[in-house]
Amino acid sequence: MIKQLRRSFVIGIMASAFALLVIVVGTINLLNVINMDRTTTQLLEYIAENNGIIDSGDSGYDPLDYLNPLGGVTYYKETSYKTRFFYVIFSENGEIAAVNTEHIAAVSSETAVEYAREVLENGRTKGYGKEFYKYLVESKGDSTGVYFIDINQELSSVGSMITISGTISLICYVLLFFIVIWASEWAIMPVIESTRRQKRFITDASHELKTPLAIISANADVLELTCGENEWLGSIRKQTNRMTQLIQNLLVLVKLDEKEERKAFADFSLSELVNSITASFAAVAERDGKGLVSEIVPELSFFGNEKGMADLAYVLTDNAVKYAPQGTDIYVRLYKKGKTLVLETENSIAQGAEPDTKRIFDRFYRSDHSRSRETGGYGIGLSIAKAVTEVHKGTIGARVKDGKIIFTAVFNIK
Repeated sequence: MIKQLRRSFVIGIMASAFALLVIVVGTINLLNVINMDRTTTQLLEYIAENNGIIDSGDSGYDPLDYLNPLGGVTYYKETSYKTRFFYVIFSENGEIAAVNTEHIAAVSSETAVEYAREVLENGRTKGYGKEFYKYLVESKGDSTGVYFIDINQELSSVGSMITISGTISLICYVLLFFIVIWASEWAIMPVIESTRRQKRFITDASHELKTPLAIISANADVLELTCGENEWLGSIRKQTNRMTQLIQNLLVLVKLDEKEERKAFADFSLSELVNSITASFAAVAERDGKGLVSEIVPELSFFGNEKGMADLAYVLTDNAVKYAPQGTDIYVRLYKKGKTLVLETENSIAQGAEPDTKRIFDRFYRSDHSRSRETGGYGIGLSIAKAVTEVHKGTIGARVKDGKIIFTAVFNIK
């Protein structure tokens, strides 16, 4: 239980941290891409408006303005030398009126014209073309200009930003993982101490209660020999037996929480075990007017704690026999499915008595208190079934279908 709690703590923190990192890093890089797209578009529009001339003039340029992510593009005297662009102007009849490739070395006039014609053919006024050239189509009077700007440097900057931020985030995430593992031990220490006290109390109280219960039972035997059988002595004996069983169940839960049952793992025939458990309930089911149907595949072996698996089979079968309405059938199944063994019970339930399948394995949970008192249940049996399943690294669940409740325990096998 402590290991599971610590694991859940680490997983919870790391999952939250991962989500936060994805949101923060993703938002930063998304804003960076949006800003790159916006600034390059503004620069293209400026080039188009000024007929391919970038001239900042005496703009009173402040270097801090260039760092403002919400501001527009700041043009200064070096902008024309740093910006690589070219454009092609077409006349009204589609003939080439002008071609300018002076500001770029990688594109010839023929290539510029080819790119420009492809842009006009696709019909879009702006976008991204070949070789990472962003384009803008601008019509002025009888002419149409197709302006291109090289954004390789900007894309490289965006890629570097993504790589750097991703690497730093990964390093921070790994460091956080080790910090959380280190911190998890003292973070859950109050819970660990509380759990230890609870287990110690249950164990000590159970042992202390055994003696007075044994004395009460012995006294009841003496009174029965002296006075003969009567209703009150029968009630004392019945309640003493119930208390004794409750104490035994509590001790079983404590042992299962400590995973002590794992020490006694061995190979055994699960088919024979479940068959014997089911057979022991046949007379009880018949007495109550219920049918007990056994569907157990023979010769299925299992590596685990035989006593624990016997408790599991007993609890599930006992639960089905207790709560199945009179005149209905109860099914106990054991079969192999792929690389798993499945132990399953199925029984009808009374109308309006559907349990909360999400809480049914909680300790001391009882869906119907009056029926639980009649059948002698304390709401611990299914908790034991769940604990046994978890000790064997299996899963257990309950579902209601067509007026029946089905309990299914699944175990991995080699």
